[in-house]
Amino acid sequence: AEADSGEEALVQAQKGIAPDVVLMDINMPGGMGGIEATRRLARLLPQARIVALSVLKNGRITDGEVEHIAALRNVSQDVLRAIGSNREWAKNYTVVVALVRNPRTPPGISTNFVSRLQNHDLKQLAKDKNVAELIRRMAKKTIDTRLQRTKSSFKRK
Repeated sequence: AEADSGEEALVQAQKGIAPDVVLMDINMPGGMGGIEATRRLARLLPQARIVALSVLKNGRITDGEVEHIAALRNVSQDVLRAIGSNREWAKNYTVVVALVRNPRTPPGISTNFVSRLQNHDLKQLAKDKNVAELIRRMAKKTIDTRLQRTKSSFKRK
């Protein structure tokens, strides 16, 4: 099925038309933009993969919108890879946390960011059964390493 606007895509989804993949354009005509349509479709069609690469190439996209996309559980791995590879977005801590917590983020992206997480986020990640075992182990190891450094620095004084 094809929709000419975000509103039309939502109507189709509400009627039970459930595609496996949604290709979303940020510049969709109509009152609702591609980002808002993506948010709503993600809620209505949790099983659908949403490909929003054109959204990411828009210079007007905000960090908050990128964070939201990074947290979506049904977004394409290519989109998550593009977010994780963008230097500007990788500087934003909330975007990094959203990427690492998202089980669909490719491990090659997530592993680059685990060491940057704060201890409270690492503790949550270490217990999160939705993320890959590799990421949980890295989170635990990072916490343990930091605790060892703290203990050894107290012994020296």
